[in-house]
Amino acid sequence: MPLDSVDCGVKQGLHPLINLYTKIPVRRPVAIGRATMRPFTRLPLRSSPIRPSTLSKTLIFNGPSAASVRHISFRDRFILESRTALKIIAFSSTAVSLIILGTYYGTHIYLESTEPTPKEFPWRARELLRSVRVGQDWMNDDARAMTWARNALEECGLPLETPNLEEEAKTKTDAFMKGWVFAVQKYAYTLGRTGQASEAVRLYELALKLAPKHLLSPEELSDIYRNLGDHQSRTPDVVSAESNLLEAYNLALNSLHPLPPNSPALVPDPKTSPNTSQQLINASLSLGLLYAKTSRLDLALPTLLSVFRAQKFLSAKSITTKGKPAQPDPHALCAEAATQTHLAEILAVLHQNDRALSFASTASTLAKRGLEIASARKDTTFCGECAGVAENVKGLLLEMDGRLEEALEAFLAATDSAEVARDMVGRRMYVGNVKRVNDVKAKAVLPLITSLLSSKSYQRPSRSPPSFTKLPSIRETSTCPAPPMHDLQPPDHDHHEASTDVVEQLSWGFCPPELLERILFYVCIRANSNNESKNRGAILLVNRIWYICGLRWVYARPELHTDNIINFASTISKPHSSIGELVRRLDLRRITHGTKNSSSSRLIRKCSRNMEAFYAPQRGLGFSALRSIGSCLNLRYLELSTVSETIELKYLCEAIEKLDKLESVSLPKHSILSAETTVRWPPALQHIGLSGGIGDRFLTEPDIPRTVTSLSFTHLPNITLEGFYGLLDKIGPQLNRLRVEYPMRLLPQDGLDLVLLKCPHLESLAVYVDYISSQMFRNIPESHPLCILTMESSGGLFSTKIKPDDVTDAILNNCLPRLRSLRFNIKLGWRTESSDVKDLVELLEDQRGELFQSVY
Repeated sequence: MPLDSVDCGVKQGLHPLINLYTKIPVRRPVAIGRATMRPFTRLPLRSSPIRPSTLSKTLIFNGPSAASVRHISFRDRFILESRTALKIIAFSSTAVSLIILGTYYGTHIYLESTEPTPKEFPWRARELLRSVRVGQDWMNDDARAMTWARNALEECGLPLETPNLEEEAKTKTDAFMKGWVFAVQKYAYTLGRTGQASEAVRLYELALKLAPKHLLSPEELSDIYRNLGDHQSRTPDVVSAESNLLEAYNLALNSLHPLPPNSPALVPDPKTSPNTSQQLINASLSLGLLYAKTSRLDLALPTLLSVFRAQKFLSAKSITTKGKPAQPDPHALCAEAATQTHLAEILAVLHQNDRALSFASTASTLAKRGLEIASARKDTTFCGECAGVAENVKGLLLEMDGRLEEALEAFLAATDSAEVARDMVGRRMYVGNVKRVNDVKAKAVLPLITSLLSSKSYQRPSRSPPSFTKLPSIRETSTCPAPPMHDLQPPDHDHHEASTDVVEQLSWGFCPPELLERILFYVCIRANSNNESKNRGAILLVNRIWYICGLRWVYARPELHTDNIINFASTISKPHSSIGELVRRLDLRRITHGTKNSSSSRLIRKCSRNMEAFYAPQRGLGFSALRSIGSCLNLRYLELSTVSETIELKYLCEAIEKLDKLESVSLPKHSILSAETTVRWPPALQHIGLSGGIGDRFLTEPDIPRTVTSLSFTHLPNITLEGFYGLLDKIGPQLNRLRVEYPMRLLPQDGLDLVLLKCPHLESLAVYVDYISSQMFRNIPESHPLCILTMESSGGLFSTKIKPDDVTDAILNNCLPRLRSLRFNIKLGWRTESSDVKDLVELLEDQRGELFQSVY
């Protein structure tokens, strides 16, 4: 059909519609009406209205023309654009869904290939186990990982709270029990990371007891024994820890062919290095750390050196295996850096500071390199923590060497690494080290006073000052300030202790001795009370005036540790020396080894005249030391909770009954109570810390003074509910403070629900939720004076049984009108963004109170 015979459809605007299946058009353009287009051999022109589907296809594939746009109605254009937008949205949604699905299944395949989950478990339990690994390694959220691991055990069909668990386990298949042991290890590991070492030890022992050992390889059994020993090393049971670590070492050793020598300190040697495995290195490293922790440095140093050689060999082998250089594994670099860091710490204890600093610098370099590689892989948690620890140890060694600028740089680098790894606990410690170094650099009190004295033409005495080189060298290496347990008063110059004759012979210049002595009091005592616990021995070396005015304050609260205890003991033990009489507080908690019973007894006896507070060491507190405590007639505070040895309470009770001024006493955790022991408490006692192997008779038989207002229960395995409430029936109305800590294994899960009813005047209560239920808040009498409530958790299966609404109801019912501070542990499962927690915060703010959350 010729083009000039086209009907009126052309005038109606139908000519721009082009059939998609026509032939190739002729090149010469032809004018049709007001539009210009290329002629086709065949044009389907219709007089019917335009279909939106046809128009949509035409515009999408051929593009709009001027005529098509001009002759499309508003309705057709709206339909066209809507369908186009819907197609784009559908395409984008499909692409995003495919990406999410691919990422999920890719992660699923990766997790299953690297650490398979038990196939005998339901799909939900397996997903929870995968989530545990994601929470630990990728999210760095141990609290959620612990919850997921516990839920996985509940979903698998054999939860830990199952009655007759051992009998029920026998009905399961061996393959199921192998998977169950795997899940229990996951849960125990998360408990250990959150600080619950005792509960983790119990679960590892349960896993070993119920594990089908014929289905477990020696490497798997070695890992279980090693984890058990590592967690036992954090508890007082060091003997069992060593036994389990040796078992892990032997299992790892037996899996190698040929066998290396049967000694952790000889693995590897040049002949057996090719047969070293990662399990053998891990077991040897754990043994070395245990030896170092128990002060057996003669075993720790060669063992860690052998691990260092083995790590060097394995890293070189992994790089050259394929015949060409490869990028090293960041985790292997961090493990090597951690070993060198431990070696640096041991060498520092052995006073080989140059070698220790060399190892620490190498460890810092390796950790930085591992962190760079891990940052490229977006897996910085483990390497960041390792780099922070290595830099911190390097900074401490540089600080001990007096290189404060370099130490400050190392501490700042450690802080940055902790931030990268989201290690908030480490970051707080590193920031504290930075603050301490800055304070040392910026401390201007002593230089200012010295400059002022010199600027006023201060003249030293003509005689040469006495030699003070024989005084103990007290070094400022403290990083953990001791709490101020008593108040020392500034000097009273009506009873000045300095020799008047000597003072009158000295030329004081413009600064009188009364002012100087008061300044030195605030430098030595008040500064230590503000978390700056340091020795100020350098004050005695300025001149004779400073020696006379500062001697009593330097020795009032000495900071003692392993490096200076020998010098301190020799100084105060000299014949005709009265320096021991200046000691007001004797703190031996940082003396971890080397203290004998005779040494402790001699120190206490020399300082007994004016000593007001005594903190016992971990070891070396025997019968003679307890008798020496009885001679400290001015003693007000006695802290024995850190003692790791067994103490006979008979001798302790005989010692403290003579101390009429004693206000606070804390019993040791490992104590023995004989049947014939009688207890007579001192008359001025205000706080009693009960701990150890005492029973109900110890609580109910002796008459406790009416002055006791504070009580704490810690590590009491033999106390029953009857004995506990029997004591509260006697002294409950007089108590203002009460603390009950975990574990107390004979108390039921709701055993402390009547505590606030038995103690109507209690102002501060710290309790673990393992021993209370929501019923406790319903038993509170009206208008109870409780001001501070602290709820901790061991992380067990019943940690979430207390809800925020329980406390809210108690406040609304006018049971806790004076509550000002509520502290809860993150293990309780309270979410700060939830509505019930926000309601509780509003109620506390109305009472001028605050809500605190702890993460330990």
